[in-house]
Amino acid sequence: MNHNQAIELNDIKAFVAVIDAGSFTNAAYILKVSKGHISKQIKQLEQAMNVQLVIRTTRSLSLTDLGKVFYEESKTSLTRLNQAISNTIDDASEISGSIRINSVGGIIGEDILSPIIAEFGVLYPKVDITLDFSSTRSDLIGDKFDLILRMGKLQDSGFMAKKIAEVNISTLAAPKYLSQHKKIRHPKELKELNCLTGSVKSWSFVNNKTQAKSEITVSGSFTCANGRALLNAAKSGLGIVRLPEIYCQDEIKAKKLIPVMHTWSVEKVPVHILYYSNKLQTRKLGLLIEFISRRFTKNHCN
Repeated sequence: MNHNQAIELNDIKAFVAVIDAGSFTNAAYILKVSKGHISKQIKQLEQAMNVQLVIRTTRSLSLTDLGKVFYEESKTSLTRLNQAISNTIDDASEISGSIRINSVGGIIGEDILSPIIAEFGVLYPKVDITLDFSSTRSDLIGDKFDLILRMGKLQDSGFMAKKIAEVNISTLAAPKYLSQHKKIRHPKELKELNCLTGSVKSWSFVNNKTQAKSEITVSGSFTCANGRALLNAAKSGLGIVRLPEIYCQDEIKAKKLIPVMHTWSVEKVPVHILYYSNKLQTRKLGLLIEFISRRFTKNHCN
């Protein structure tokens, strides 16, 4: 290390920004400085440390082995520093600001999540919360939403996920519909029946005794990506539906809907809160995540 030259924090931030952005040009645009200024900062950092961190060519840049280690350590440290600054600012004032949430709708979003958010709003009246039920899958990337609540297996990469519940799923039909067809003993028989579906046409089942699995593609005369609509269609005797039990507890209890198979069941579906991994998680966001997680388990989801 060159002891005559101090290491500047801004130079380290510039180094991390270059690697995150993939180029000096992109980093300069993000930091709103010139490409030459960024290049000068990296050179100053390497001289102060007496270590080559970046290998630059006319078409690409890559990290040296020491550069890789320094990048990972620096990124972690900067994240902690930003978190400390944010928490201090939050602690210095009341919890306030805005939070944007995207969620599945229906019972989960409207009947369970909405009251939880309202309760949080009563505790923290200076926090403005926007709740959106659109089905866009990549909202976090563009910084449009701070949190996303999703049901099902996760496929999004780059997101941090916190599982807050597991939902029981049942395959059901009205007595009127079942009385018109022979008893269903195996999932493959559903192919010949009228199945009411949302966006998922592939239904998976597990045998309760042998743990054997069966996956079939179903079809029917009614498709709608809305749980309430599917529930009403099934109650009218239109066909067979697969729904979270929390959507239709009253109907099951009153025998308006009846499970179609007793030896086969559906695996529980997880419910997750997602947030972008590189996003600065403010204290108000952390508080809301924990608040939703605690309250969700009290709503018969597990």
